Amino acid sequence: MKTIAFLIFSPFSQRDFNRFGIEILKKKFNVYVLDMSKLFGMDLNNKCLIHKFDGYLSINSIKEFKKNSTKLNFDFAVDFLDISPISYELRNFLKKKKVSITKVQNGLQPKYVPSNVLKDKVYKNIFSLSSWQKIVFTLHKLLNPKSYFFSDEILVGGLSGLNLIAAKFSKTIIPCHSFDYDIYLNLKKNKKIIKDKYLVFVDQNLAFHPDLDFLKLKKIVDPYNYYNSMESFFKKAESFYNLKLIVASHPRSNYHLHKEIFKNRTIIKGKTADLIKDCEHVFMHASNALSYAVLYRKPISFISTNEINNSFFKNTIDVFSKFFSKKYLNIDNYTENDFLELVDKTINDSVYQKYEREFLIHPESSKDLFWEIYSEYILNKKINHKK
Repeated sequence: MKTIAFLIFSPFSQRDFNRFGIEILKKKFNVYVLDMSKLFGMDLNNKCLIHKFDGYLSINSIKEFKKNSTKLNFDFAVDFLDISPISYELRNFLKKKKVSITKVQNGLQPKYVPSNVLKDKVYKNIFSLSSWQKIVFTLHKLLNPKSYFFSDEILVGGLSGLNLIAAKFSKTIIPCHSFDYDIYLNLKKNKKIIKDKYLVFVDQNLAFHPDLDFLKLKKIVDPYNYYNSMESFFKKAESFYNLKLIVASHPRSNYHLHKEIFKNRTIIKGKTADLIKDCEHVFMHASNALSYAVLYRKPISFISTNEINNSFFKNTIDVFSKFFSKKYLNIDNYTENDFLELVDKTINDSVYQKYEREFLIHPESSKDLFWEIYSEYILNKKINHKK
C-alpha cells in the first residue's frame, strides 16, 4: 500500500482533516499528517484546537522531520508548506529520497497586482533587513525559482492556476477543481438549516483574526467602530428587504468570547456554504466563500468601511468587485442611490461561468471529488525505487 504524507506549517484542525480528504485517502493508502507548526513558529500559543488521528505527527525540528520521513518511507508528499529556507531544506531532502512531491493550486481567486510604488516599498523593506541571510535567501529565490517551486505533480483547480509559478515548474498538471466545489457537490441534498427567507453576511473575523497578531500586521479595524458600522448596515439591509440577516461567522472566530459583538443577531459557525446555498442575497468584504455564492448563482454585494479603505485589505475588495463589474459600498459613507445601486445591479451569468473556469473548476476536471481524482492518479503512477 502506497504512503501519503501531508506537509503543513500551521496547526492541523478538524477543518483540515475534512478538506484534505483523509477519510477518502485512508481507504486506499497509508496517510500521515506532519504538523510542523512548532518548527515554523506557527503554534499560535495553542489558540487553535489540534485535531489528532492515528496518522498525526507533530514535528518540532528538521532532524525529527528527516527521521520520520525515512522511517515511514513516504511515496507522496502533499506540499502545503511556505516558501522559506526551512521549506527549501525539507523539499530537497524529500527530492533526494525520490519522494513524489505534490502541490495543490486551490483557493484560487482574483489577485491584486501591486503598483510600482508598492513594489518599491517591498524592495526597500527586503534590503533594509538586518539579516544578510534573508537577503541572500531572497536573491537565491529570484535567481533559482525552480528550486523553490518544483513539484512532480500539481492539482490545478482552475485555468488561472496554470499561470502561477508553481504550475510552470511542475512535471505533471492534474486538472481538478476547488475544495469548495466538493462541498457544493455534497450539499445538494442537504435540507435548509433556516426555514424562512434570509440575507447572509460572510464574516472574516477582521477585528480578531489570529493571523494579524502572528504576522505582526497592523489591525485592519477597531472592533467598536467596525461592529457598530456593520450593525447599522445590517439594519438598513433588513429594512430594505424585510428579511432577517444572518452572520456566517469565520471558521476561526470566537464570538462567544466577545458577547458584545453582533448583539441580538443570529451567528452561525461552520455552516457558511449551507447558509449561502439557501439565502436571498450575500454580503461580504472579500471572502474565499465567494466561491459558494458563484456556484449557487447568488446575488453578491461587496462592502467596506472607512477603516478598511485605509488598509491593505481595500485592494482585495476592489479586485473582487471589479471582476463582477460591481462597485463596492463604503457603509460609513453612502447615499440612498449608492445603496440601491449596490443591491439592484445583477451579475450576468457569463461572469459567474468565467469565475468558475478561472478559479473553481478546471474545464478538464472530472466531477469526482477532489481527493478521488488524486487517488486515481496515485494508483496509476509508478513509483521509482527509493533508497
